[in-house]
Amino acid sequence: MEPLSTDLSIFKKFNFKNQPVGVKFEYGRPKDIKELDEKHPLCEMFKVAQQKDHAFYFTKENENCVGRLIMGMETYPAYVQSGVLGPKYGIFKTTTANKKIYEYIPTFDKGTVNYVVFAKLDQITFEPDLLVTMGTPEQAEIILRSMSWSTGVPWEAKATSPLGCSWVYAYPIKSGKINYSITGLAFGMKAKHIFESGQIVISIPFNWIPVIAQNLNQMVWELPSYTEGREAFEKRELQLMAELADEFKDEISSAGTDIYKKR
Repeated sequence: MEPLSTDLSIFKKFNFKNQPVGVKFEYGRPKDIKELDEKHPLCEMFKVAQQKDHAFYFTKENENCVGRLIMGMETYPAYVQSGVLGPKYGIFKTTTANKKIYEYIPTFDKGTVNYVVFAKLDQITFEPDLLVTMGTPEQAEIILRSMSWSTGVPWEAKATSPLGCSWVYAYPIKSGKINYSITGLAFGMKAKHIFESGQIVISIPFNWIPVIAQNLNQMVWELPSYTEGREAFEKRELQLMAELADEFKDEISSAGTDIYKKR
C-alpha cells in the first residue's frame, strides 16, 4: 500500500465522538496489517475500528452480512436478486420493487477486492481510498461546505433502505463522488442497532480527500452568520446588499430589478 502522504491532521480539529476511518480496498493481502479475528457486518466495521488499537483488514471469512457481496468477494444468490426477500421484511411492497434496486446498487467487480483495510484516523499509515466521517449535523455542514467552497460542486446523497453499506463504501469509489447519509435510515444498520440515529456519515473518496483537507485548512469554519442571531444577520444582510446596490447601481438599473428594494 502507498504510504500516507496527505496531511489528514486537520480532521482532528473536529473532535469527533468517533474518529474518521480510512479504508483501503486491496486485491493482494496487505503487509504489516493484522487480519480481523472476529466476524462483523461491513456496516459495523467503522465501529469495530474505533475499538481497535491497530489497523486491521477483513476478508470474506470475516464479514457475516451482505458486505462481502458489495465488495465483490461473492455473488448475489439468485433468490436475493429475484426480490423475494424484501417484501418478507416489509421493506418493499412487491418482489418487482425489490428487484429494481439491484439496477442501482453499486458493487465492486467480482474478485477485484479480496481484502479491506480499516484504520481510525490516528492509525492511518497508508493513502486511503476512502475516508469516512461520522458526526453531528454541525460538523457535517463544515465538511460538506468545504467540498463546494473552492469547486462550486453541489452536495448529493444517494442511498437505499437495504444494502445501505454499498452507498457508504462502494458508491463513492465507483462514482468518484462524495456521498452522505444519516444513521437510522438504512434497514440493516437500524435493525442491528449498529449506531445511534441522527449521525451524519460522509464518505470521501480518494480524489476528494486532498481537496477537502486543503479547504478545511483555508476556510472559516464557524461563520458569523450562524452565531450572530437572526436580527443581527438580517441587519447585516441588508447592509451588504445596500453596499452592493451602490457599487453596481448602473448595472442594477439597466437590469431593472433589485429584489431587496421590496424588503
